[in-house]
Amino acid sequence: MQKALLLEKLRILVGRRFRYAGERVTLIDLLIDEETAVLCFQNPDQVEIQKNLYGQASRLCSRTIEIPLFSDNDEYSDEMMFLLENPLID
Repeated sequence: MQKALLLEKLRILVGRRFRYAGERVTLIDLLIDEETAVLCFQNPDQVEIQKNLYGQASRLCSRTIEIPLFSDNDEYSDEMMFLLENPLID
């Protein structure tokens, strides 16, 4: 499949919840130029201290990770396939 078609299918999933690495996550963004998906952990224990421009701790925020969208053969990456195979039903 073409990357553009695969990306179009993924766009409708932004905001949906999944299970990834044993944790509840939300797909919060697709970074097209970097070809990555941004996942936000929903577990209250998965928080990080966010720093301001001066490096000072300013607030707690949910931990996020980025996973690759595509593999070398322009299909969904293994990480993306694992995410898509584990949706959470609200």
